[in-house]
Order: sequence, then structure tokens, then C-alpha cells
Amino acid sequence: MDFGKLMQTQIDSSNYTRWKSAYDTYKELAGFITRKLDTPGYNKLDIGADIMKHMVTEIKKYEELMNRTEMGKTMKELGTEWK
Repeated sequence: MDFGKLMQTQIDSSNYTRWKSAYDTYKELAGFITRKLDTPGYNKLDIGADIMKHMVTEIKKYEELMNRTEMGKTMKELGTEWK
């Protein structure tokens, strides 16, 4: 077993997951903004507040999901969860 190759594969997988998650987040946010702005009669001056509300909702949703994992529970017990 090539330990170096195994570690590199793990790092590569971790990086891909992190970057894919960020990519998907921005794609979803762009879609949200586009749908809002394309809604007939939508007051475009509300977009900033609507984006913020959407982001807060999404953050809470994913925080709850993270905290359900064993890693999330451990990080919370250690007081190291991200805020």
C-alpha cells in the first residue's frame, strides 16, 4: 500500500467535495436571484433583503444537518464549531 498515494487521494477527494459544495452553493444562489428578478411585478429594490433572508435560511438548514452528524456532534461538544 502506497501511503503517500492514499493520503493524496484523500486530500484530493476532500478538496473536490469542498469546492463542489461551494460551486453548488453559488449556482443555487444565482438561480434564486434570477428567479426573483424574473418574477413579474417583483420590486427589485427588495433583492438585497431577499438574498439575505434566503442565505440565513440556508445557513440554518445546513447547520442543523451538520450538527446531526457524528463529526458535528463532536465539534459542538469540543466548542470548535464554526460561527
